[in-house]
Amino acid sequence: TTESEARRGRAVATWTAGRDLWIAFGGDWERLEATNRAGSLAQLDAARQRTWAAFGQASYGRGPVRVDLGLRRDDNDVFGAETSLRTGAVFALTQETRLRASYGESFRAPSLGDLFFPFFGNPELQPERAKTWELSVEREAGDWRLALTGFESRQRNLIDFHPVTFVSINVGRARMRGVEGEVGFRRGIYSASLNGTWLDAEDLDAGTPLQRRPKHSAGLLLTARPGDWILNLEGRYVGS
Repeated sequence: TTESEARRGRAVATWTAGRDLWIAFGGDWERLEATNRAGSLAQLDAARQRTWAAFGQASYGRGPVRVDLGLRRDDNDVFGAETSLRTGAVFALTQETRLRASYGESFRAPSLGDLFFPFFGNPELQPERAKTWELSVEREAGDWRLALTGFESRQRNLIDFHPVTFVSINVGRARMRGVEGEVGFRRGIYSASLNGTWLDAEDLDAGTPLQRRPKHSAGLLLTARPGDWILNLEGRYVGS
């Protein structure tokens, strides 16, 4: 039997100058701790982890263009510090059509469960890092909305689950790329949205597909808003 405790805090401040510019900054803090009361699992004897983070983001728009730029600094008392960049832009080709592009970096330290959970945890895990690119085009014409997005994400030390040993592992180099399409329609109190994704997820070190990432998936959402009520019907398809 174990006891676990998580404490988290977050503060954000935003400054706006008209419609063209806004700046946000802040920070978060997290402390995780787990203790085994029975004492039979030594690896969970007061395991703890603390993370501080500071971040800032600015958004500026003029005419048909809006640009975002953000930075985040994570400092984990076990795995060290990392700075992550995020940037993106939106360009209005016409009144109905927009082009979007973005790039982002991420850092994730292994959780206490990843490291120490009995029989599944791996104390040798390293932090996960990723770089992601995305490009999309969107069009709104009358009651219709269309969107097509291409993306690619490359990870180092991806935290995954070994299908044979059932132990958490790091995948040295992994890549996920794909295309997502969406069609939306709205008229009166009714709306519908259909999306589908093709995904290619690969362990680049082994040259094999990543487990539990379906190549094909899709979703359908039907909504009605009669008066004060909102009624949703949702369907989801997940491939093998």
